[in-house]
Amino acid sequence: MAETRMLSPADDARAPAATQNYAPIPSDAIVVVPVRNIVLFPGLVIPITIGRKKSAMAAQHALREQQQIGILLQRDAEQADPGPLDMHRIGTIA
Repeated sequence: MAETRMLSPADDARAPAATQNYAPIPSDAIVVVPVRNIVLFPGLVIPITIGRKKSAMAAQHALREQQQIGILLQRDAEQADPGPLDMHRIGTIA
């Protein structure tokens, strides 16, 4: 079973970037980016606006590592910091 690990913005604020020690991300892990009010389907080409700092950092990490990302729709569009239970379980790899 895949492990879900989310970093909070408070984690970034507590330690300078050079001293943060996160566990390595497994090579088969998929970076998940929650989206609001849009459902992506395989083969659909559409721009996605990423507004949350945490989501932007996750997408940039995936881009640097040349990895795919998982796009999951949030259950509640008003949720500011969605966790694993706040997103639908089925999404699209992009």
